[in-house]
Amino acid sequence: MLNTIQYDQPPRSNNDGFVAASPTLFALYVMLQTNFYNLYSQGMIILAKFFKLYQGGVFMLTELNSENFNEMTEKGVKLIEFYTQWCGYCKKQLPELEQMDKIWIGQVDADNAPAIAAKFNINAFPSFLIMKDGEVAEHFSGMHKKEDLMAKIMKHV
Repeated sequence: MLNTIQYDQPPRSNNDGFVAASPTLFALYVMLQTNFYNLYSQGMIILAKFFKLYQGGVFMLTELNSENFNEMTEKGVKLIEFYTQWCGYCKKQLPELEQMDKIWIGQVDADNAPAIAAKFNINAFPSFLIMKDGEVAEHFSGMHKKEDLMAKIMKHV
């Protein structure tokens, strides 16, 4: 099938404005948008690498505050970590999150954004929210391995 693709064709586009440079990239994008990424972690990592390369690295740790929290969490499935600078467990959790560089993770420093922490009744650190389209889908606390976090995220994809 790959031998039949003509790369001199114009870029493919869909209704939300995504433009792919080749039919292969467009097919990958369509599969992702139609829940094809309901694969387990290995398939998710492969597709995440694709988007990291072709959409400018949208997968990262992002600091959230009262100014950007709603905007950054209103669409899609998002993992949000609430932490503090003085929390030893939060410092131990950070390497696990850094290993998950294939997905978007929001971080809220509860000391710098107490209103957000209060809104979601955060009283232990680290605490996590999984948000789906701006609504809380799951709330849990404590240290977690990256595999456990990925499994929790995949339940809501």
